[in-house]
Formats: sequence, C-alpha cells, structure tokens
Amino acid sequence: MSAKIIDALTVVAEITGATLSVPAIKGIAMELAQHPEHEVLKALAKCKRECKHRFTLADILERIDQSSGFIGADEAWSLACQAMDESATVVMTQQISEAWAVARDVMPDKVGARMAFREVYNRLVDQAKDAGQQPVWFASLGHDKQGREGPLMQAAQLGRLSMNQVQQLLPAPEQIAPAVALLVNQMNERSRPEVAQAALLALKSKLKGAA
Repeated sequence: MSAKIIDALTVVAEITGATLSVPAIKGIAMELAQHPEHEVLKALAKCKRECKHRFTLADILERIDQSSGFIGADEAWSLACQAMDESATVVMTQQISEAWAVARDVMPDKVGARMAFREVYNRLVDQAKDAGQQPVWFASLGHDKQGREGPLMQAAQLGRLSMNQVQQLLPAPEQIAPAVALLVNQMNERSRPEVAQAALLALKSKLKGAA
C-alpha cells in the first residue's frame, strides 16, 4: 500500500468535503493498488481540481481510465447509444463495440442494457490495460454521408483519429451535374483548333452569301 496514495487520498477527501475514516481510506487504496501508482496519483490530482462534490472511488477510477487513454463507461455508453441511429457516424473502440453488442440484446430495457454494457465494457478495458494495450479508435460510418464530417473532425481534435484517416473517410466531392458536364464538354470542344476553323469557314460562307 503506497504511502503517497494514502496521503493524496487524505488531501482530496479534505478538499472535497468527504468524511472518510482511516479504514475507508485504506480500503480505497487497496482497490487502487491494481493500477500503476503514477496513474492513480494523476487521477487524484484531477479529482482535487475537478470534483465539486464529495469524491468517490468511482470518480478516481473514471479519471484513471482517462489517463490511460480509455474513456469511462458512462461516456462510452453515450457513444454506443448513438449507434442506434444507423444514419449516424460514431467513432468508437473495439471494447465499446463488443459491449454494445451485448447491451443491444437487452434492449428495449434501457436500464438493464446500460448495466450490461458497463459490466462488459469495464471488464474488457481492464483486460486491455492489464495487457498494456492502448485504445484503438475506428469509425462506424452511418448512412448519412453529409453528417460524417462533424463526428470525424471531433475525433481528430480529441486525438482519436488522424487527419489522414478523416480525409479518407469523408465523402468525395459531389460529381459535376450532367448539365454542367455537358456545358464543359461543349466549351472544351469549341476550344479545339479544327472546330474553331470549321466555325470560321461557316461564318465566311454565310457572309459571302449575304453579299
């Protein structure tokens, strides 16, 4: 049990107004022992700055997930719910995708689905972190091509997708409308020397006939 973590827990508890007994602090420290010390201390520092309520173990664990690259179960659930709309583009991880596949079978019981999702997602994330893996983000493209840009650009801003990936996933520029294409072809045709010469001869012939 790390003395640094015990001290940090005591400070955060005092700052956020949480009344924790010594056994409670030791119990939380034991729960946190499975995580790298630097991640726990970083999460506790975030709790000290961000928590506007009496902090809980869940507050610490959520911030540990963020520091390791994985988002918390609640944010992951929010992303997964967007996948219910087949027209929507959603950027997610394999853990979110697999947890959503389980939760979807529980629908329309949204409360039960959310509980199932959280259980599976947290287990998969723990397994990934134990294996030293980082989250791998990918885009699940919806039917609405015009609606892809927003989610993809947001993912790029969050560092979940590279700009190169985003550019490859965005729809190609609309093709030229048939009428416009025809006009362009006609203009190109008229610019050819032999066509211009033929038009000039035809004009001279008409002028001669009118004389």
